[in-house]
Amino acid sequence: MKYYIIKNKQMPWGDYGNVLAYGFISKNATGDIIIERIGPMIPAIYLYNKYIAVVDGLKNTIESSSLKGYVFKQAKKEKIVKLEWEGWDANEKIHDKPKSGEPEDFILKRKHDPELAEKLPGIWVMILNTTSAGQIDLSKKNVGDYSHISIDLTDWDGSDLFRTPQLGHLFCTEKAKEVLEKYTAYLNFFEIQTNV
Repeated sequence: MKYYIIKNKQMPWGDYGNVLAYGFISKNATGDIIIERIGPMIPAIYLYNKYIAVVDGLKNTIESSSLKGYVFKQAKKEKIVKLEWEGWDANEKIHDKPKSGEPEDFILKRKHDPELAEKLPGIWVMILNTTSAGQIDLSKKNVGDYSHISIDLTDWDGSDLFRTPQLGHLFCTEKAKEVLEKYTAYLNFFEIQTNV
């Protein structure tokens, strides 16, 4: 079986593009998962730190796929701002750049749009099991790939989607890759080595 690191597709304009496409996911003091992002465009599935965000329709597909290693938790659309950026030319400088110059201000300095938030599909967060062991060999590091990262499967619990205690990356099996990659153009999968 093959194993992969899952990464968001790199967007144009660096951090600006990443904020436009993926926004922010966090946990508040009461344990709720909070979404702050731009709409109306929302990828069907995308990553933010240790979370995988999924819209309603794809959640049902994933649940019926028999993938293992996660639980779903519904997220609160705490701040949704309207900005139709998808038509911007990726070969030109970024449009409508925040006055502060800070990418996060695309969201933080704009007003919440309750009507848009209501129209967006429900957003769920996949919280992944922590299993296996992640390893890094810096002598193998090459710019643009993940050949320096491997996983030790000795204590792997069979999860198709998982994290390791040592690394912040999200990993998946070939089975999970085959399910997820059908539904989004916003994820990339990089094969990694395994050590048993």
